[in-house]
Amino acid sequence: MANYDEVILRRRAIDPASPFPILHQALRIALYGEYAARSFYARMVEAFGPQPPFQSVVPSQERRIATLSALCQRFGVPRPIDPFPVETTVGPSWLANCQRAVAGTIQSARLYGSLMAGLDATAESEESVVTGGPQSESSKEARS
Repeated sequence: MANYDEVILRRRAIDPASPFPILHQALRIALYGEYAARSFYARMVEAFGPQPPFQSVVPSQERRIATLSALCQRFGVPRPIDPFPVETTVGPSWLANCQRAVAGTIQSARLYGSLMAGLDATAESEESVVTGGPQSESSKEARS
């Protein structure tokens, strides 16, 4: 069974035209990405044994998944289905997989940056609607 927003999840980008709220999309995309990372790191440990750094990364992925799952529950966002245990493969070379892990970490950092930017833009847009227009820097500082 596929996720109802599979296209958004696979693209790993917020879709402003989607019928799903931005926060909903951001949480599901982030959790989906953590599922993918967890599966990759677990496959690395299965294939190459408990070598650093991958044996210690799997538990940290579990903690991120637990945190994002709790946020989904808090905000009433259904968690995405995790397809990665059956989809994830690793290559035969330790070095190539380490390079893949580094590339994935960089991609993940960019993903979180773009998700936060999307959430910030949405918050600013909603604030503008509530206050009747963009606020000056001094009025923003006064609220802080």
